[in-house]
Amino acid sequence: MGTLSEIQHREKVKFYIWTDNRLSYDYYLFDEKFTNCFTSVETIFRDVNVDYFSKFNPSEYNLIVLPVWDIDSYNHLIYNMSDNLRSFAVSKNIPIILAAGDSNISKGKEFSKLKTCGIPSKSLKILVNESEIKDDYIISINSFPAKLYNFFGWKLHFDYFEAFNVLQPLDKDYYISKDDTESQWFETWQIRSSAISVLNKKVEYWKALMLGAPFIWNSDKKLKTYFESFGFKMYPWIDYSFDGNPKKVKKELKRLLNIDDIKLFVKKNSYYINLHNKRLFHKIALKDDNYSFFAKQVFTF
Repeated sequence: MGTLSEIQHREKVKFYIWTDNRLSYDYYLFDEKFTNCFTSVETIFRDVNVDYFSKFNPSEYNLIVLPVWDIDSYNHLIYNMSDNLRSFAVSKNIPIILAAGDSNISKGKEFSKLKTCGIPSKSLKILVNESEIKDDYIISINSFPAKLYNFFGWKLHFDYFEAFNVLQPLDKDYYISKDDTESQWFETWQIRSSAISVLNKKVEYWKALMLGAPFIWNSDKKLKTYFESFGFKMYPWIDYSFDGNPKKVKKELKRLLNIDDIKLFVKKNSYYINLHNKRLFHKIALKDDNYSFFAKQVFTF
């Protein structure tokens, strides 16, 4: 993986993104659905109508990226491509990426329609988050570490990644995440200020690891094994037999809250695991396995 310093100073890989109208392209959606899935990629935009003759270089990483707003309706992006852009992709052998990077995908009419669009899977891919579907059209990645790292960036690193203060105040004994907080996925103060957090979504689990904060979860099975496979450490004072069962989670939370001065207990018994998990998250995000996996799927013919 390399040392943290080596990873931090690696030169970013350039992706050249071709469009047929740079003025109308949705750059915000592009960042959300594509760029934020990586930490080692720099994107440069080019216009097929302006830059085709002067700037096209077949040795570069050339892509056509169509960001997906609605994961249940993405085929129109293929069928509505301009003839100019489509012919450019075909003649220059440029991969077309449907970028839905932070969303998952399910089989159904939309996916079946994609497979009958006339573009072979070696030239058309859909980028999604942790899909269980095995198909040549799908590139499935884990976008959570990159998404969180790209949002918090170096501020998070310098503020409390390397210099975790074991005496930092914990304001609450516990925090329970609500299902209606999707739009606040980027907030951290609830988890950082609580001795223990009860979480519901994978992006929240990764956020807790990023912050170095103890947590238990109301959904998903075998998460302890899943995160340990990355090298993260779990807390010996938490009984993980609840494994996402809401009734057992409630029982385990009650047991933890019966510990005398849970906030002081957590500070005394979590320091090294907190610090290890923060540093490991940082290293995983910067190593950017998403890039290497994506490049292997897209640029290997």
